[in-house]
Amino acid sequence: MIPPPQIVDGCGFESQLESIYRFLIDPDPYLSIAVVNGKATPSGTDTMVLQQRADFVRPDSALVILLITDEDDCSTREGGQYYLANQGTDPNKGTFRLPRARSECAKNPNDPCCASCSQPTPAGCTPTPSSPNCQLPPPTAIDDPINLRCFDQKRRFGIDFLYPIERYVKGLSDPMIADRQGQVVPNPLFTGNRSPNLVIFGGIVGVPWQDVAKDPTSISTGFAPPSEIDWDLVVGDPTMNVPPTDPLMIGSIDPRTGSNPPSKTQLEPPSAPSALANPINGHERTIADRDDLQYVCIYPRQAPKDCAGGACECDGKNIATNPICQQPDGTYSSVQRFARALPGLRELLLIEALGDRAAVGSVCATNVADLQAPTSLYKPSIDAVLRQVRLRIE
Repeated sequence: MIPPPQIVDGCGFESQLESIYRFLIDPDPYLSIAVVNGKATPSGTDTMVLQQRADFVRPDSALVILLITDEDDCSTREGGQYYLANQGTDPNKGTFRLPRARSECAKNPNDPCCASCSQPTPAGCTPTPSSPNCQLPPPTAIDDPINLRCFDQKRRFGIDFLYPIERYVKGLSDPMIADRQGQVVPNPLFTGNRSPNLVIFGGIVGVPWQDVAKDPTSISTGFAPPSEIDWDLVVGDPTMNVPPTDPLMIGSIDPRTGSNPPSKTQLEPPSAPSALANPINGHERTIADRDDLQYVCIYPRQAPKDCAGGACECDGKNIATNPICQQPDGTYSSVQRFARALPGLRELLLIEALGDRAAVGSVCATNVADLQAPTSLYKPSIDAVLRQVRLRIE
C-alpha cells in the first residue's frame, strides 16, 4: 500500500482529468501547441501516445482508472485564448494579470451578463465600460494570484477557461466522440467492443471522509457507493450557483463558518489553540497574500518534516494560523506535522455523473500509523474501487 502523497512541488495548473483523456481517449492527441495570431493552435499527432495507449490498454479487459490528488482539477481548454488563464508573464509588462469580471459575476456567475471586462458587452446588458468592476484599477497580485487562476474562474474573471465535466463523462461512456476537428469518430477506449460498464473510475480526492463514508462516525465500514452519497453535501449544484451544504467543501480564501453536517463538527477560526481543534481540517487560517484556499481536511504525516530549507509547505510563508504547521503546544514553526487537501469539486462532479461506474474515497487518510489495519492509508478507498469492479466481472 502506497503512503499518502507528501510532494508539494510541481505545476500549479494540475490537469488530472485532461491527462486521463489525452492518454486513454483522445482520438488525435496533438503533438505540439503554439500561439498563432493570438490563439493557441494544436498541431500534429503524438504517435508516441497512440503507441503507448495501444501497448497499455487490452481491448478485452476491464479498465480501472484510479486518480489520487489533493487538488481540484484545472484542465484548461487547449485552443483559442483559453491559455491566458495559465499565463504568468507578459513580454511587455512583466507579470500577466487576467482582466476583471463584470460586476454581475460577483452575484451570479451564471448571469447572462457575466463576462470579462475585456469582452464585448453581452446582448441586452449594461455597456461593459459602465460596469463598476470594469472601472476599477488593473488587477494586482492580491486580485489575481497565479496560484489561484483555476479557482472560481467565472465569478472572478467572467470566463470559464476549463473543459466542461461533460467532456470526461462522454469520454468514459460514449462509443462515439468528437475529435479535434469536431468529427464524430469511434472512441478509442471502446476498441474491441469493451462495454462502458467495464470502465470504472476511482477518485481519491479532497473530501472529508465523513461526507462519503457509509458511517460518518467510523471509516471501518468503508466508503459509500455514489448512489448513496449526498451530492448536495459535497458539490451542491454549480449549474444553479448552489454551493455544497458542507462548508468544508466550499472553496474559499477567507475563513469559513458552520459545521460539517454528517459529524456535526464545528469549523474553528484561525485563532484556534491547536492543529486539531476541528479533527477534520484542523481549523481555518488567515491567508495574508490571498494566494491559497482553506483546507477541506488535514491528516498526519507519517513523519514530521522541517521545511526550513523550503522543501515543504511550512517554509516561512503563511505559517502563522496554518494548522499543518502547528505544534502540540499550539505554537507554529517550520516543522510540518500534517498534510492537507483542497476541495476536489471537479473530480467529484465526474464521479457523481458516472454513478456506480465510479468510486470515491478521501485523500486525507485516517490511519497512517498502523499499516496492517484494514483502515490504514488508502485501503478503504481501494476497497471501494474493487467493490465496483467485482460487481461488473462476477
